[in-house]
Amino acid sequence: MENTYRDVNIALANEFAMVAEALGVDAIQAIEIANAHPRVAILRPGVGVGGHCIPVDPWFLAEVDPAHTELVATARRINDSMPLRTAARIREIVADLPDPEIVIIGMAYKPETDDLRDSPALRIAELLRKDGYRIRQFDPLVPSHGYESLARAAKGSDLLAILVPHRVVVEDFRANEVTVKAAMRTPRAIVF
Repeated sequence: MENTYRDVNIALANEFAMVAEALGVDAIQAIEIANAHPRVAILRPGVGVGGHCIPVDPWFLAEVDPAHTELVATARRINDSMPLRTAARIREIVADLPDPEIVIIGMAYKPETDDLRDSPALRIAELLRKDGYRIRQFDPLVPSHGYESLARAAKGSDLLAILVPHRVVVEDFRANEVTVKAAMRTPRAIVF
């Protein structure tokens, strides 16, 4: 039940983000405003759900009693769709560029961990590689996949896509955005 609760709440945040994008509203800002209410605690939307628990455990409930777990199954479908939606968003951002090179920051399944199990970020990179995009992927928390600096990691690329918003990555990007973009061939960046 705990993991199902989390999955459903992540799906709700992801749906809010999709609605906000369709309306041209900043989803994170809208969620922060909603969270100002004392009884509201909307989670941060993301690129999908990974790890060994949340993507699996809700299905146990759904299999035991499918008639009473429609919300559970819907949440699973929403969260499972996020890597596909994220890859589509990245394709849109670079659609006007010939042979773009994309730097993806994040390999872990969630921020502040080095755990790669069932990582949506790895799935997104795989989807884009299958489409023929040149992808470089880093994660400062995953041993042997770190980088010297965000600017060096992004050097010569056309898009910097921060899929896993580790605190150290977001802080580095905010502090050095001008330098990072100056190192890129096409200065485009997005933080998911």
